[in-house]
Amino acid sequence: MGNKPTIAISHLGCEKNRIDSEHMLGLLVQAGYEVDADETSADYVIVNTCSFIDAAREESIRTLVELAEADKKIVITGCMAQHFQEQLLAEIPEAVAVVGSGDYHKIVDVLERSLTGERVVEISPEPTYIADEHTPRYRTTTEGVAYLRVAEGCDYACAFCIIPHLRGKQRSRTIESIVAEAQRLADEGVQELVLISQITTNYGLDIYGKPKLAELLRALGKVDIPWIRMHYAYPTGLTPQVIAAMQETANVLPYLD
Repeated sequence: MGNKPTIAISHLGCEKNRIDSEHMLGLLVQAGYEVDADETSADYVIVNTCSFIDAAREESIRTLVELAEADKKIVITGCMAQHFQEQLLAEIPEAVAVVGSGDYHKIVDVLERSLTGERVVEISPEPTYIADEHTPRYRTTTEGVAYLRVAEGCDYACAFCIIPHLRGKQRSRTIESIVAEAQRLADEGVQELVLISQITTNYGLDIYGKPKLAELLRALGKVDIPWIRMHYAYPTGLTPQVIAAMQETANVLPYLD
């Protein structure tokens, strides 16, 4: 691994953020970086932040301040980076980079640029990226459980919600892509699969012209995983077609939001 620094990731926020963290870990390991679970001994700490509500921002800021006081080199990623952008570099001298919520797949390039002394800003004005089954991933959940992202972002413009600003517009993965990743997870021994997006009952609307959750559930029902859960299912999206697909699959449980 040569003189590459050791990296730790401090994961904050929701399970969508967790998947981003897992992809960053996978990309770093693939590039030959040593990932250290101990933030105190790592050379760099990637803080994957949340900015959804005040309490989440406070937790993110508290984590950043504690690491800064420990004189750690900090890479700020996730929703707070997308929200406040270069302001974070100005206020936290120990931060060597800020990476937006749609740019986590560039983490290896960001680190390599920071090693040359550059303070890196890698933030797309509007997030458009979504990882697929080919993106490296290092899971942080227990062996039998895995989260599987089916879509990212949201097309609603609710006055109380900042998600479209932080995560961009809805972008779904294809059924084939999702099933391919589910099959790989099954091969790894996963027994419970948790489907996740901002509004899972809207899955497929952007790429197929109408919601395709029922078709996705039937396709996933052919994968040898005993349990499938859905985060987050709006009751109005549980159409007769979706309910029928759940009944046919027999092992699908909704998590209503």
